[in-house]
Amino acid sequence: MNEGERQKVMRGAINGDLTVGATTIFGQNGIHPTYWGISKEQFQLFVNKVGDYYRQGELTNNYGNDPDHELYYPPEVFNDEKRGPNMHHVCNQIIKPETKDFEVKIKVDKKTNIYC
Repeated sequence: MNEGERQKVMRGAINGDLTVGATTIFGQNGIHPTYWGISKEQFQLFVNKVGDYYRQGELTNNYGNDPDHELYYPPEVFNDEKRGPNMHHVCNQIIKPETKDFEVKIKVDKKTNIYC
């Protein structure tokens, strides 16, 4: 699928409701997973956001006191700024809550229209 075809899929996706949009983008005739990624800038913004949540005490180590739990994470590791939370913490406490109401976010440039 070339860039023009990807742009056409994105245009179709933003003209429908969110379910239609998601199906249009991620369905069998949608955009190949190769193009589902994020930029380095977006990744750095995410890393910074996780760090902010962590430093402000907004991430919790829910099973830090239960060594028998499958998601046990030692408090001394969680509380170490160099190691901090693991992906279970980040996914369950940041990613899932922020993506539960799926929205297609696109970048629009007035001259070139939609970037995919």
